[in-house]
Amino acid sequence: EVNEELRMKNAEGVDEVNEESNSSTTATAADEPLSTLNSQLSTDADDTFDSKKYEDMDARVRTGAYRIVGTDTEVTVKEGQTLKQISKAHLGEGMECYVEVYNGISASQPLQAGQKIKIPKLKWKKKR
Repeated sequence: EVNEELRMKNAEGVDEVNEESNSSTTATAADEPLSTLNSQLSTDADDTFDSKKYEDMDARVRTGAYRIVGTDTEVTVKEGQTLKQISKAHLGEGMECYVEVYNGISASQPLQAGQKIKIPKLKWKKKR
């Protein structure tokens, strides 16, 4: 139920990004946002991935609701795109910290057209 609510919010966010910039998303993210989000929010991800190293790198990731469990996809940056736009299109509003830490970059660093950005696969952290 929580994941469904997040998926709905994220699907709305994809539409907002598409309105802001025609070149801000890949065809896959724009055409199939729910299937993309389903794979990113998978609870069946490989548990052998070392997500703790990313949590140690950034407090926002450590205290966030998700952990990084692998790579979901790789995006080629288009002219004028920002990390925030790419993150919003693939993961949803306010999720850029996961893309930042996974790629070892900061949202304040300008992206270059043609640069490859990995989108992390995320798993909901279970309450203990």
